Amino acid sequence: MPNQPRTEHPQNCQSYGPGHTMHWVHAKQVGKTPWGWRDGFARTAADVIVVAYAGGGSIAVWHHRRVDFPPGTPVRVHEQFHALAVGSLWINVDIREGGAGAVLEPSMPELWAAEMQAGITSVVEGTGVGLPISE
Repeated sequence: MPNQPRTEHPQNCQSYGPGHTMHWVHAKQVGKTPWGWRDGFARTAADVIVVAYAGGGSIAVWHHRRVDFPPGTPVRVHEQFHALAVGSLWINVDIREGGAGAVLEPSMPELWAAEMQAGITSVVEGTGVGLPISE
């Protein structure tokens, strides 16, 4: 995929815990809760990724493999389901420090239906991606 971060994938990681491989159920949860994303910009990337939220505040997240993208890259963080989105790529992350907490579920989640996505995963890369749900 063009303009995606370069990642180094440890061979045969079998962990689906925060910061490791993204499970298909995890991707499905992220896709079903589009209101949970917060926009920000990566200040640093490598072992620990620090994201400055567009609305103020920051969060530090970790992933078990090195993730390289330039500082200033637009990203989104889904704190409820510990995911980082860089472009269309979703990465399962462990929240290390900071954050604003999970975004509360809206009183009318059906209004978000058009933004919900089908979350799928790559068993080779251990990452997820959201695809539009067609009616």
